Amino acid sequence: MRALPPNMPLLYIGDLNTNDVFVYDYPSYMAVGTLTGFDKPEGMCTDAQGHVFVTNMGAGTVQEYAHGGTSVINTFATGGTPVGCAVRPVTNDLAVADSTSGKYTLYPNENPNAGAPHGPGAITSMYYLGYDNAGYLYMDGYVGAAFGYEYNHNNGVFHLVPYSGPAIATPGGVQWSGVAHKVWIGDQSTGNLYDIKLNGVQVGPTVTLAGAACVVQFFIRNAKVVGPDRCSGTASIYHFPGGGVDVIGNAPTTPVSSAISL
Repeated sequence: MRALPPNMPLLYIGDLNTNDVFVYDYPSYMAVGTLTGFDKPEGMCTDAQGHVFVTNMGAGTVQEYAHGGTSVINTFATGGTPVGCAVRPVTNDLAVADSTSGKYTLYPNENPNAGAPHGPGAITSMYYLGYDNAGYLYMDGYVGAAFGYEYNHNNGVFHLVPYSGPAIATPGGVQWSGVAHKVWIGDQSTGNLYDIKLNGVQVGPTVTLAGAACVVQFFIRNAKVVGPDRCSGTASIYHFPGGGVDVIGNAPTTPVSSAISL
């Protein structure tokens, strides 16, 4: 992959079949390159500089790339099985979920040498997580065999939320909604997204991504949702919440993770 202009908005899609990350111009969705050498790129997140972090679930690491960059600039050794990641606004703290321990590893100011585990709380297998603008970290996963959702603030006490929304079979992506103490949570066994308050109550109707079968780690940017669908082998951009779908050409065959870097 050639180096790309720093002012070009980019879309990243991780593929489980090839273990590559496909890069597209955004919003034209024209393929502009491929990053290689991953091992199960299950999750992605970005920071305010446009850096992209890709979790390698199989290798137990997270790799950091500059916006449009072709080389790894940092590798974070988690010592676990990383799935989702999130970067806290302002402080640039990187949090990485571990699906085998129910903990997350925190790297203050994105320092790969300063990682420290936090937890576990009630969740025994953590999948995805997301920060809001007030430093609350929201996490989903399993409590035993059941869906679980919890949060903490400033890496403090874990609070298990008494979730009362529709049944979620397989925990999917987590992303702040832009409204205080509300996040979007996905069910990766479907194409559904749920707007959940801090107290576990669903707000508004379920958003169904039309035609999606199993969207894993979605990514919301402004009024669009990236929906990597590993079952159908498609990666689509859903106009959110108004409706309409843009299908990405030359999509990966088993897309699971996504990010938009500006």
